[in-house]
Amino acid sequence: MIRLNVNGQIHAIDVESHTPLLRVLRERLGLDGAKPRCTDASCSACIVQVDGRAQRACAIDVAELVGARIVTVEGLAASEGLAAGELHAVQKTWIDERVPPCSCQSGLIVAAAALLQHNASPSEAEVDAALGACRCAAYPCARRAVLSLAERVNAW
Repeated sequence: MIRLNVNGQIHAIDVESHTPLLRVLRERLGLDGAKPRCTDASCSACIVQVDGRAQRACAIDVAELVGARIVTVEGLAASEGLAAGELHAVQKTWIDERVPPCSCQSGLIVAAAALLQHNASPSEAEVDAALGACRCAAYPCARRAVLSLAERVNAW
């Protein structure tokens, strides 16, 4: 039995310690925002936050996460203390900037939130590094959204 803190709730899960977090999130907890896309942790589709840092859920075993605080795209707004139904600032910016949907979108949103939590004024290179390997047609819009949000936040 492994106990995981996911989106502020403790879950006791009977699973092998080497089970990838992505599998537990999707199959055991019904959280399907993190997507299985690649087979080698080279994309951004399954990114979640682990103690405020972006991590690929397909590449981390649940045994490594005991005591950690895991946040998925489903819990992102609540992790900032927002009320049910409210969107996180990154999610709002994705809508405002009309970022087209792609299979990496939820991972990119979570990665962007983690980046901006630790670096309110990221450079374009820092955004690229944080968002990871997604290079679909939506990527330039995602990069622009992150930079736009950082600029607006810093203007306050």
